[in-house]
Amino acid sequence: MKKIAYHIILLLFVFTLWWGTYPAFSQSSNFKTYSVEDGLPQSQVTAIFQDKHGYLWFGTLGGGICRYDGNSFSNYFEKDGLSSNIINCIYEDSKNNLWIGTDRGLSKYTPSFEMDENAKMFQVYTNYDGLINNSINDILEDKKGNLWIGTNNGLSRVKLNDTTKSTITFHNYSSADGWNFNRIQSLCEDKMGNIWFGTYGIGVNAIIGTHVKNDEPLFTHYSKTDGLSSNMIWSVMEDKSGNIWFGTDGDGISILISPSKAKNSKNKKSKWKYITTENGLIDNVINTLIRDNQGDIWIGTNDGISYISEINRKSLIDRNDPQVDQFKNYTKTQGIPNKSIISCFEDKEGNVWFGTDGGGACKYVRRMFTTITEDDGLSNNIVMSIIETMEGDKWIGTYGYGLNKQLCECKYVDGSRVTTFTKGAGISNNLVMSGIEDRDGNLWFGTYGGGINRIKLENLMDNKYEFDFFTNKNGLKNNMIMSIYQDKSNNIWFGTYGGGVSFLHKNYIYSNEPEFINFTSKDGLANNKVMAITEDNNGNIWLGTFGGGANMLTFANPTNVSNPTITVIKAAQGLTNNRVISILQDTLNNIWMGTYGGGICILRMVNNITTTNDLINYDPENQGELHWTYITRASGLSDDRLALMEFDDDGNLWAGTNNGMNKILIDYGFNTPDAPKGQDSTDETVQEEEEGMLPMEVFQRIGGDLKIEDIKNYGKEEGFIGSECNHNAVFKNFDGVIYFGTVSGLIQYHPTEDISNDIPPSTNLSNIKLDFEEVNWISFADSIDMQSGLPLSLKLSHANNHLTFEYIGISLTIPEKVRYQFKLEGFDTDWAPVTNETRATYSNIPPGEFTFKVMACNNDGVWNPEPITYSFIILPPFWQTWWFYILCMIVGASSIFAFIKIRERSLLIAKKELETQVTLRTKELSQEKEKVEAANKEISMQNEVVKLKNKEITDSIKYAKQIQAAIMVPREKIYQALPESFILYKPKDIVSGDFYFFTEAASNGTDTFIIGAVDCTGHGVPGAFMSMIGSNLLHQIVTEKGITKPSEILNQLDIGVRTALHQETEDASAMDGMDIALCKIQLLAKKVDFAGAHRPLVIVRNMSREPTTNIDSNEPMVKTVRAGNKIELIKANKRGIGGLVMEKRNYTNHEIQLKEKDCIYFFSDGYHDQFGGKKSKKYSSRRLREFLGTIHDLDMSKQKEALQEELEKWMGSEEQIDDILVIGVKF
Repeated sequence: MKKIAYHIILLLFVFTLWWGTYPAFSQSSNFKTYSVEDGLPQSQVTAIFQDKHGYLWFGTLGGGICRYDGNSFSNYFEKDGLSSNIINCIYEDSKNNLWIGTDRGLSKYTPSFEMDENAKMFQVYTNYDGLINNSINDILEDKKGNLWIGTNNGLSRVKLNDTTKSTITFHNYSSADGWNFNRIQSLCEDKMGNIWFGTYGIGVNAIIGTHVKNDEPLFTHYSKTDGLSSNMIWSVMEDKSGNIWFGTDGDGISILISPSKAKNSKNKKSKWKYITTENGLIDNVINTLIRDNQGDIWIGTNDGISYISEINRKSLIDRNDPQVDQFKNYTKTQGIPNKSIISCFEDKEGNVWFGTDGGGACKYVRRMFTTITEDDGLSNNIVMSIIETMEGDKWIGTYGYGLNKQLCECKYVDGSRVTTFTKGAGISNNLVMSGIEDRDGNLWFGTYGGGINRIKLENLMDNKYEFDFFTNKNGLKNNMIMSIYQDKSNNIWFGTYGGGVSFLHKNYIYSNEPEFINFTSKDGLANNKVMAITEDNNGNIWLGTFGGGANMLTFANPTNVSNPTITVIKAAQGLTNNRVISILQDTLNNIWMGTYGGGICILRMVNNITTTNDLINYDPENQGELHWTYITRASGLSDDRLALMEFDDDGNLWAGTNNGMNKILIDYGFNTPDAPKGQDSTDETVQEEEEGMLPMEVFQRIGGDLKIEDIKNYGKEEGFIGSECNHNAVFKNFDGVIYFGTVSGLIQYHPTEDISNDIPPSTNLSNIKLDFEEVNWISFADSIDMQSGLPLSLKLSHANNHLTFEYIGISLTIPEKVRYQFKLEGFDTDWAPVTNETRATYSNIPPGEFTFKVMACNNDGVWNPEPITYSFIILPPFWQTWWFYILCMIVGASSIFAFIKIRERSLLIAKKELETQVTLRTKELSQEKEKVEAANKEISMQNEVVKLKNKEITDSIKYAKQIQAAIMVPREKIYQALPESFILYKPKDIVSGDFYFFTEAASNGTDTFIIGAVDCTGHGVPGAFMSMIGSNLLHQIVTEKGITKPSEILNQLDIGVRTALHQETEDASAMDGMDIALCKIQLLAKKVDFAGAHRPLVIVRNMSREPTTNIDSNEPMVKTVRAGNKIELIKANKRGIGGLVMEKRNYTNHEIQLKEKDCIYFFSDGYHDQFGGKKSKKYSSRRLREFLGTIHDLDMSKQKEALQEELEKWMGSEEQIDDILVIGVKF
C-alpha cells in the first residue's frame, strides 16, 4: 500500500456504515496443504514417514505411495511392484529398509535403476511367504532388532538380520494359537522396551518380557474391565513421563499411568486417566497420536486436531479434574483442508504433518506469525493501528472500515462478539490511523480527517462506548492525526499530516474542553507532516516528518513547552532520506530513524555526541561530524521504504517495509553476562540482579558498541502473509507479543514460537546425466549404488566429458528457501555462488580425477557441516597416455638418429657441389662488384646536386620569410603602443599564411590603432604570397585612403583581393582568399570597433561588470559564464575575403564599450583546429574560449605562456597542422 501508508488518499471516503457485531476472532495458523494439484496421487493420506535421506513418504487409500523432496512428488503404484495401491503404514528400519504395509501384503522398497520401464521397485511378501495376514495396519522395529507387523488377524515377527536373505521366516502370533490377538491397529515400544499392541475389539496387548526357556515373548492384556474406556483402539503412544496413551474409537483417550511399574506382570490396580470432549478434546474418535520432539502431543480425530503442550500435559496428568483450556483445537477454520485426520508424523525439523481423509496432507509449522483477517471477523484487512489495553482487549483501526474491539480471550463466553465502531455509529471517521491507551486507562484514537476520538476509562469500565471528539474546532491545527504519544510527564502529543504537532497537557486529559498547543513550521519545524513521535531519555521530544527529516524539541522548563529549541536532522546532517516514518531510541541512546526510501539511519551517540542533549545547537566545526550507521537493501533489508519499527524483548529491531518484515539482530556489546536485552531506556526502576535487568545508568557505565549481527527477512513463505506493512501500525504487549498492521490483516508475532531451524537440509545427489541424457551407468562403472542409483567407481572416456549433476537439499520447513553451493574439485578453483538451482552442468571436463561437492542451507541459513561428494575419473585419450608418450619418444629418437645419418651423407655430397659453385660464384661476384661501385659513384654525384638545389630553395624561402617579416610591423612596436597585449605567432612552415596587421589611425589621435589577425588560404609559400597581397592591400586602404572603420576596411579589402586575383570574371578559377578579425582600438575611450570575416572577437569580463553594448549590429552576441568570468563572443560575418562570389559584400561593424581589465582576443583557426588530447580530436573554439576565461586575470605575457603550454600539452606527439596566430589586448 505504497500510497495509502504515507500519502493517504486525500479524497476522504464518504460511507454510510453501521456499527455491528462480528464473530469472535480466531487466529489462522500456519497450515500448508498439499493436494492432488500439487502432485499427491490421491487425497486420502493414510500414512506419512520420513526416511534417513530426508524424503517424506505418503501412503494413500488407493493412489499408491509417493515420495516428496520439498520440490516435487514421485509416485509409485502397483505397476511399479507395490502389492496394492491401498497403503496402511510406512516404516524404515535401522538397516534403511523401507517397508510399506498394504491391504494385500508387505512391500519392501528395492529401487531399480535399470532403463527398463517395466522394472519392479518393490519386493512383496504375503501369506504365501509366511505372513500371518495380508492386511497390514502397522509396523515397528524394537530395540532388539525384531520387526513387528500388525495385521487384521494377528501379529508377525521377523528378525531384521533375516531381511537380507532371499526368503524371510515369519514368526506369527494369533488367537488361533492361543494368543489374545485379532485386528492389530497400532504398535508402540516404550522406553523400558515393552511393546504395546492396540487392537480393534479386544483392547490392548503388551509384551512385558520373554520366557526364560525359549525367549518367546510374555504377553499381558488390558481391556475395559482393566480400566480402558473402550476395547476399540486406533492408536497407541508413550508420553515423556512414560505414560501410555490409547486413542479409542468414540471414547476419547485412556492414559495408563506409569505402566513400567508393573514389571513382568499386569498390575490390576493400574492408575488411569481419561480425556474426552468434556475435557477439551475436539472429538472422541482418536485416529492417530504422536508426541513431538518438544514433548507436545498431537491428536488426530474425525473432527480435527487437538494439541496439548508438554507443560499442560504434566498439569493434566497431575490433576484430578483436567480443564478445557489445556487443549488447542484446529479445524478447517484454522486452515486444515479436511476435518478427518487419519495419519500424523513429525519430521526431523519439527514440522508436524497430517494426512486427511479427502483433503490431502497438510503441514503445521511452528506459528511464529498468526494472522487475523476479515475471515476471522475483522471489518477490513487493511489494519492501520493496533493497541492492546491493560485488560487484554485489542482495538484495531482499519482503513475506511472503522474501529474493531476484540475482547480478551479470558473474557470469552458463549455468544461473545467483536464490536465494530464506524462513522455515525461511534467514531468521527472510518480511517483510524493511530491509537494509544494512556497511563490512566483512557483510549485515544487518531483519525484521518475526523481529528481525535477519546473513550474515558470510566466509560470503558461500564462498557459504555461513548467517544469524545476533538477537531480543529477545539484548537487542533489539523484533523488528520497520524501519530499519538504520551510522554513521561503524562502529556499527550498528536502528530498531524499537515498541521505540525499538537500538545495536550496532562491536566486536560479528562477535560471536554482541552487546550491544545500547536507547533508548526512557523515555530521552527522543518515540516508540518508529523508521522512519528518519541521521547528520548533526556526528555527531548523527537518528531519524524514526511519531508523535513527528524526534529528534536528541547524545552528549557519541562513544565513549560513554549518556545522550544528545535534541532533539525536532515540529509545535510547525514540522513539518507528526509521522509522519516518511524523513530526510536535504543539502550545505548542511539536514535533509530526509519525513512521512506532511504532505509534505516542510526544516529550513534559516540565521540563528541554522547547524549541527545549534545545535539542542541550542534556545531559540526567544534563537535565534529555526526556518526551514522545505515541499514539498507544493500545491507540485507527487504526494502528501503520503511513503514514501522519496534524493538522486541531481546533488543532486536523489527522493521516493517513495503515489501516484507525484517528482524535485525543487534549485538549491543555489553561486557557482562547479566547485561539485559531490550529494557525500556526510560525505566528508572532498579531490577533484581537475578532478573537480568539493570538500570540505564548501569548500561552507560558498562558501555557497549552497537553491531548488526544479521538481518532476517520474512515474507509469505515464513508465514508473514501481509508483506506490505502500514504506517506505524505496530504494538508490543506485556508478554512480548508484537502486532503488525498490514494490507492483509493483523499479524501477530509470538516470540516463544520464534525457534530457529538448526537442522541443515538432507542433501542428496539424486542423478547424473551424460550429455543431458539418462544413461545406463552399469556399462561405465563397476556397479550401481542400490540406494542412490549412482554409479560406483565411475570412469569415463575423454569423449564422455559432459556431465550434469542433479541434487536436492531436503528441508521441509520452507523448501523454497533452500540454497546450494557446489564445486567440482580438480576443475573449479572456488565454490560456485549461492544458487537455488538443483543441477550443475560441466562440459569439456579434461582428463583427470575429480570430486563433485555440493552442500545446502535451510531457510535460516544453516549449512550442511560437510558437503556430499562424488568422485569419478575422466580417462585421457590414447595420445595422452604414458605408453603413447614412451612410444612417441622411441619413434622420435629413431627418426632423429636416421635423419642425422642421412643428413651426414647428404652434407658430404653437397659439400663437393658447393665447392664447385663457390668457385664459379666468386668470379661472378667480382664482376658484379665492379658494376656496383661504378653505380654508387654516380648516385653520390647526383645526391650532391640534390642537396645543392634543396639548399638554394630553402635559402630562398628563408629570404621570403625575411621579406614577409619586413612587411609586418615589429611586435616590439605593437607592445609599445599596446603595453597590455600579446601576439602568439607560430607558422607551420618557414613562411606563414597567417599574419598580423597593425597601424596607427593618425586621423583619430595617437591612442587609436588598427590591429587584425589574418588567415590566408593555405600555408607555407602559397599562404605567404597571399599574406603579402593582403598586407599590401590593408596598408593602401588604411594608410593611403585613410579608411579606419573596420567594416569598410573589409569591404575594400574584399574588392582588392578579387581584383588582384582576377576573380570578378565568370571564367575566373582562382578561389584563394582570407579570413580576418579586424579591430579599431581607442585606448583612452576603452572602445573597440570590430568587423570579421569568418573570424570572431572574444571578450572576457568579470561577472560584476556591465554587459557589453553592441551598438552597431543587429546580430545577437553569444554570452557564456565560466569560472567567475563572463565570456562574450562577437560573431563575424559568415563571408570570407575574396573568392568567386560575384555579388557585392558588406561586412558588419560592431562598436563595443569596454571596462578596465576587460580583455579582447582574436585569432586564426590554427589553434582551435589543432588535433591532440587522448582521443586525437580538435581542440575546438569552445574549449579555447573557456581557457581564455580561466587565464583572463593573468598578465598578458603570462597569458601568452599559458596558451603556449596548453597548446603543447594538447598536441603531445601530434604534428602542427596549420599556422597559429592568437592576439590578446587588455584595457
